[in-house]
Amino acid sequence: MKNWIKSHWTALAEIAIVILWAYYVGKPLLVMDEGIFIFGREYGMAVSTHHFWTFVKQCGACALWNGAQIGGYPAMANTYAGILHPVTAIATLVWGVVNGSKVITVASLAAAGVAQWWLARELRLGFIARMWTALLAVAGGHLAGRLELGLVSLVLSTGFTALLFAGVLRLYRLRTWGAAMLLAALTASALLSGQGYIQICMALTLPAFGFLLVRPDLKLDGLWKKYALAGVVAVLLAAPMVLALATNHFFKSGLADFRSSQPLAYALVNFVIDSPDFYRSEVLGKWPNPNLYTLYIGWLPVIFAIVAVGLARRPERRVLYYLAASVVFIFVWMHPPLLAKLAEKIPAVANFRFPSFGYGIAVTPILALAGYTLDRIFALPNFPTLEFSAGGGAEKRVRLPATFLLVILLVLNVRSAYRFGQTYIMPQAMPDNTASILASLQTDSLQWIQPPLGEQYWTVVAVGMGLKVTGDSIPWWVDEERVYPEPYYWILRDQNAQEGYTEVRAFNNEWLFVNPENQYAYVETPAGERIPCAGQGVGGDLTVTCDTPAAGTLVVHENNLHGWRAWVADQEVELGSGRWLELPLPAGKRLVTLRYRPWDAYAGFAITTLAAVFALLASFRPGWLRLSRNDRGAAPPPPEEERLAPGME
Repeated sequence: MKNWIKSHWTALAEIAIVILWAYYVGKPLLVMDEGIFIFGREYGMAVSTHHFWTFVKQCGACALWNGAQIGGYPAMANTYAGILHPVTAIATLVWGVVNGSKVITVASLAAAGVAQWWLARELRLGFIARMWTALLAVAGGHLAGRLELGLVSLVLSTGFTALLFAGVLRLYRLRTWGAAMLLAALTASALLSGQGYIQICMALTLPAFGFLLVRPDLKLDGLWKKYALAGVVAVLLAAPMVLALATNHFFKSGLADFRSSQPLAYALVNFVIDSPDFYRSEVLGKWPNPNLYTLYIGWLPVIFAIVAVGLARRPERRVLYYLAASVVFIFVWMHPPLLAKLAEKIPAVANFRFPSFGYGIAVTPILALAGYTLDRIFALPNFPTLEFSAGGGAEKRVRLPATFLLVILLVLNVRSAYRFGQTYIMPQAMPDNTASILASLQTDSLQWIQPPLGEQYWTVVAVGMGLKVTGDSIPWWVDEERVYPEPYYWILRDQNAQEGYTEVRAFNNEWLFVNPENQYAYVETPAGERIPCAGQGVGGDLTVTCDTPAAGTLVVHENNLHGWRAWVADQEVELGSGRWLELPLPAGKRLVTLRYRPWDAYAGFAITTLAAVFALLASFRPGWLRLSRNDRGAAPPPPEEERLAPGME
């Protein structure tokens, strides 16, 4: 280990600088107080499902069912919040949901910077180019601007998906199974990081692989097999989420006209505009929602990136063309008219409601191209020298290389991006009465409650207190009709009671109503009478106690999806096929046990374990893995004129 550190100390020092810069950029968020949230009206929606790890600590396998929101759903069938990502898991288990989300955000900024630094290393760029692009990647508006809406998961997804570009080039250069399995791990990390917008845009860059895999003689390079296997292993590593999504049906509202997206020419302008007022306006085809459009990195990297394609030397040409084509494919495929036409043919495309979110991943190849141009500038022979005279003789003249001015421009560029990003990186104090109001909503039988709609901090606190929140703002639902359990308690900002509800208590600007008819569980008798039952438990471990004078049907307000089993007096009973959990119940006092243990969850973890073992063996014992008779673990290298010079390992 000492020898390894000695041989890599410069690289480690550079990475440390990038991480410290990410800490500095995200420092305003690191107020480790459960009452201080990240600003943004969708913050609660973005992190409330992180309570998965709270439930794991509390009851283990019961956490497989998120019984705290919208009638319950399989917890791992969640592409929105990235709950299975290792960073989410570690941060939440150590610091909790609220403080953990702050750590996740800063770690994602650091990941974006390290990804950019690593990509520069794979391109053999010099120190200044590496550090400039890495620091700019951390501070860029493509990350900070997403926090205007509190989208922690989008920052996580953008930061960790950016690592894929470096992983792709590492495999292209080394051509080993170890590099292929590293790419598989990075791809699995991207799949598990949440949202879906970034992953889809990254998938759109696949045609750009033609520049890496199609050789000058138009034959396909055998390296494609390693790339393909890396993709397969990545899916297997992400199997718990993939299987949960495949075995359940989820629904999401679409936006077939994609009116939130700017035309292509206008969207490109967002890379160079740093005015917060501009992003709050509706000019150039925008909505007044900065979180959708901020991409600011400045004129300098954009100009340098454009120039890079023309400067490409023969050894790096195919790689630079791959990076440039990736940017082109992301923006062309996301062009609103094209998406609208695709949605006419494939209705599911309409679910990709806000494609402009995905543009952020294009910043990584753009900065890499910009770094290449900068490196070529510094490599120019006989670079001009600036001479300053303080008057008098020659001894009072100062000579500086013109690159000195360029370094000043680079520093100002990073500073400009940092100042722009700080507009959106801010904490927000939770209203003082939130916890006390929610405490008055504690129920005796797992009844569902509903806080004010759209005020996202309520959900984070309520779920942490063990309450079950219905009518919540989550972008998907589990049946064709968006039906949630009716709330027992309902907090409104209007004193006018809803039909069937009675006012219980008034707070400062909130009114609490109750409807005793909306029980969590009840027995419906043949005569139409509803007899309330008492429910207890957490997540997918529930018990319901009923005392009914007549036999009937027990109805429990949890979504009826595969994986649920029920027992009455230790005898298993078949569940009905209705919207909610239903089963026949004899008369008398009965204890019903309900457990959610889906086969796909256990199969997913088993597949992930096997895939991880395979990846380790392929990395450290590659001799046993062959894709053809002549493959002994590493494909033959490309001709020297097509290969990148080896970089520091």
